[in-house]
Amino acid sequence: MSSVDRTATQPELTALDRRASKALAERYRIDRVLGRGGMATVYAADDLKHGRRVAIKIVDPAVSVALGPERFLREIRVAASLQHPNILPLFDSGDAGDLLYYVMPLVDGASLRERLKRQGQLPLDDAVRATEQVAAALDYAHSHGVVHRDIKPENILFDGDRAVVADFGIAKSLDAASESLTATGVAVGTPTYMSPEQSTGERLIDGRSDIYSLACVLFELLAGEPPFTGASAAAVIAKRFAGPPPSVRVVRDGVPLAVDRAISRALARVPADRFASAGEFTRALRSDGTRGFARPKLLRGAVVVAGVIAAAAVGVGIWTMRHPAHTATRDSVAVSLVARGNAQADKRTAEGLQRAVALYEQAIGRDTNYTDAWAGLARALQFAYNWRFQIPGLAPDSVVPLMVRAGDRAVELDSNSVPALLAKSQVLRVVDPTNLVPRFEIVRRALKVDSTSVDAWYQLGNLWQDSLELHRAIDAYRRAVTIRPTHANSLAFMAFVYCWLRQPDSALVWANRAVKVDPANVLGRQAVAFAHRGLGQWDSTRTAYDAVVTLGNGPEQVFGFAGLAELAWRRHDRIAANRILRQATAHADTLNPTIHDAAYLAWGYAQTGQPERALSLLERFEPRSDKHFQLHLQREPMLDALRGLPRFQALLR
Repeated sequence: MSSVDRTATQPELTALDRRASKALAERYRIDRVLGRGGMATVYAADDLKHGRRVAIKIVDPAVSVALGPERFLREIRVAASLQHPNILPLFDSGDAGDLLYYVMPLVDGASLRERLKRQGQLPLDDAVRATEQVAAALDYAHSHGVVHRDIKPENILFDGDRAVVADFGIAKSLDAASESLTATGVAVGTPTYMSPEQSTGERLIDGRSDIYSLACVLFELLAGEPPFTGASAAAVIAKRFAGPPPSVRVVRDGVPLAVDRAISRALARVPADRFASAGEFTRALRSDGTRGFARPKLLRGAVVVAGVIAAAAVGVGIWTMRHPAHTATRDSVAVSLVARGNAQADKRTAEGLQRAVALYEQAIGRDTNYTDAWAGLARALQFAYNWRFQIPGLAPDSVVPLMVRAGDRAVELDSNSVPALLAKSQVLRVVDPTNLVPRFEIVRRALKVDSTSVDAWYQLGNLWQDSLELHRAIDAYRRAVTIRPTHANSLAFMAFVYCWLRQPDSALVWANRAVKVDPANVLGRQAVAFAHRGLGQWDSTRTAYDAVVTLGNGPEQVFGFAGLAELAWRRHDRIAANRILRQATAHADTLNPTIHDAAYLAWGYAQTGQPERALSLLERFEPRSDKHFQLHLQREPMLDALRGLPRFQALLR
């Protein structure tokens, strides 16, 4: 059997199915598809040589290219050497017609995932028994130097009452090829069950990573859901670093205290704080609870900030921080560095964010207790994450954990600091973009501390616009520009809100003010383009779009090119419209689009007579209940052409 859940009905054959059947015809007769996953397809087949039923896993061709046959077969050979009652054996493997495959016994029992789907939660004894059997397999594998790396309910199968672990060996190959796989758009690993060190891209992991994953599985067996959930992979990873693991007894109070404590220790963020072996973990599950385990606490201690970026790349677990001894005065150089960092971050460009992160890092290096430096670092990383800007020396998978820790550190240093509170609100935007309630609470708390904070009023305006309370958003932005008339972003967003209210004349007043205050403010230039478009002033619209393309980058350039494509379409120049849209696409990720990639490209397609492409792109964005995504869907004038279509209506929340 396999780690891919079987489907209830036989799926339609694909070109890959026919190719696999032909390539393996001399040895195996494939008769049906058992399931499909992101990495592979699993088939039920007859082993013609040995007269037995088997399951064959065919690795997806795109994944095969990234893996390489040599690496794949080498790791499979290691896995084939494992002989244990709770490890699904490997019968065969190879490279047939450029297809990588391996062969396992066909297990008739369900996977643990299928049992969870049927039962929701397992009885305590059943859950612990299955965990003990998986732990026995892991102890054996670890003693032979093999780490599974992908323990999850889909990879735990049942042969009668016996749990067996599948897919030993393949996960290491995938992990080694992760950079190549990421480039092809294939996701590696399962964030819900990944250990912190694995989720931050650390290569040197050991058996304690599997113990963490097994604890996540046991938590789900008892609670009905994993310990950390979220609307996206990034949200799951962020929650993992944001605080200690939850107690399973909160959800299911009948769970013995010893089990709860054992799970908590196995879920410790730092490997050294977990059990040394899977067997030790399961023995703790059966203990009488007299030997208590301290619940993991948030990391504290000293930070060598010169290595902040490198620390994140090898795992946030090496971070230690201590409570500060507050000083009466700040290092003047650190203050200057933060001020320069804020100015760079406000540019909202890749280069500006890169410089800002470097400046905040230098400030922290001079003063590790400088709240504003940590807050600035958190905000800069949040913006870089949202717009997918690369930060030199920082692995993409490390941005979210480092952002969360920076935000936590800022609030830990000063819980009444407005910059710290606003940074925490921005971090929560990544952790759960579908829930505005905690962000509203934090921003209102910041305004109680300082009712003259322009940044707090600006964030409040953003929250109101994402709530579709557009008049309240205008009120908040007005408060910001009353306090600081030169706050270009508040001026620009006020213009956007008037565009969403279908009042382009008012929008143009505020958009022109934003550009007058800061001619290089791309948000203001975008607002000018929207306002002129709403007024039908096409020459001025074109000039504004050209400015956005020249001054902006990434999603902003997508915006500009999409607008220019619409103008070409209005001139009945379809060739030019399609050529310009190709330029827009070159600046976007169409397979896994950001909010603004999806919104801007979609309206470019919608306004050039391509509703199917527009809808397909919008349907790729996740999570669709993201509040800002819903704002674009529900208020964007350029998507009006799609509003009557059922597929578009299905996107609305």
